[in-house]
Formats: sequence, C-alpha cells, structure tokens
Amino acid sequence: GESGALYDVWGTDENNVYAVGGVRINDTTYGVIHWDGTQWKPELKVGGKYAIYGFDRDDIWITGTSIYHYNGSNWIRVSDQDPILNEYITYTCLWGTSSENLYFGNQGGKIVHWDGRRGRLENVQTVKLTDIWGFSSDDIYACGTDYRAELYHFDGASWSLVIIGDTPPNSGQIQDPFYSFWGADNNYKYLAGYYVYQNAIEDWGNKLDFGYNIEKIRGSSSNNIFTVGHLGGYHTSMELTGIPMKN
Repeated sequence: GESGALYDVWGTDENNVYAVGGVRINDTTYGVIHWDGTQWKPELKVGGKYAIYGFDRDDIWITGTSIYHYNGSNWIRVSDQDPILNEYITYTCLWGTSSENLYFGNQGGKIVHWDGRRGRLENVQTVKLTDIWGFSSDDIYACGTDYRAELYHFDGASWSLVIIGDTPPNSGQIQDPFYSFWGADNNYKYLAGYYVYQNAIEDWGNKLDFGYNIEKIRGSSSNNIFTVGHLGGYHTSMELTGIPMKN
C-alpha cells in the first residue's frame, strides 16, 4: 500500500517530474518519487523532504531534514559536507539562479546561502520561512508565518522587511498567513495564504478570496497560474487563467 504527503514538485517536461515529501510504499518511506511519463517510481528512500528546485535534468536540489543534489547519476547528500548547511536543518524552501547561488530557508527563520563551495548564514528572522522565489540574483523574495506573517526582499546586498501580515490586519498590514510567493515578473507578484494578494507596482491591495488556504502558488506567466491548498481537509488545486490585473 501507499500513504504519505507530498509538499513540492518540479520537472523539466511531462516525462520527467519529481515530487518530494514522505511517501510510504510497501513499508519503506521515500522522500522523492519520479514520474517517467508512464508511472511514478520511488527515487530516494530518505523522507522528510519539503522542497525541490532544479536548473536542468541533471542539476536538481531537494531539501528538508537534509540537502541532496542530483548530478544526473547520483543523489549527493551535500548537507553532510558543510557544517553551516547542516547546522540550520530543517529547511522548508529553496530558490536560486544556479547551483553556485542558492538560498535555503529554514523553520527557524534563517536563510543560508550556498555559493557552490560553502554555506553562509545570510539572514535571521523571527518567523518560519515557507517559500522563496526570485527574479534575479539581486531581486529575491522570502515569506514566512509564525505569530505573524512577514515578506522579505533581497536586493543583492541585504534582506529587508516588505510587509507584515496579521489577524486582524493593522494599518500597513495585510491578512496572515503567508505560505507561498511567486511572480510572473517584477510588476506582477503574488503572495498566497488565506487570500492571494496580487502586487501591481508595489501595491498589495488586489485581494483574491478562494475560501481556503493557498499553500503553494506557481505559474508560467501572469495568465497561467496554479494554486494548491486545503479546503475542508481536502487538497484542492485551481488554475487561475487571466486574473484581472491592476494598472
């Protein structure tokens, strides 16, 4: 039998997709499963994986209670080789421009940068980080939620707080939680949680309500956006096509 939970997915095409989480198949727990165009197959036994991001079919990273890099033939446990990466496990999210420029966000609000050789503690915040997404090496966003929600921005030199989410929102705030961030481009960015907030030129006022928590938002363009979340205990996915844009 099969059971478990999946938290993230990434692939190069419809015949090469990886999903991560903790999936129990015939009394064995796998952290990664792979779709080859015909069927899902177990890929890596270690469970506790929360995020995956890749640059090519032979250059893939997964993270959670450890960090692995796939080089086309083997999954290498990179966190064992670096004391800084290992110190700040468990990681919940990652994003980067290459395998020499990666950012890992952890459950304790810490962001660790990987330059291809070593890890370096980049930023310390107070909330559990839930997602990282960027547009370039000097334009990256990270969101998190704990006692309140926070969105941060990296400009290439330092991280800064962009906006706070709380219940109920005060002046200059929006509704928490913040579970996921994605942008089609720098003019149209989306911050997802109980609502999906669309940012049009630094204005977070456009709010979309689907009636359930959005746990992940991703897309290929501003007119092709997908969300996944919970509705009454059930996972729900929705394709958002042609979201009305603010000018």
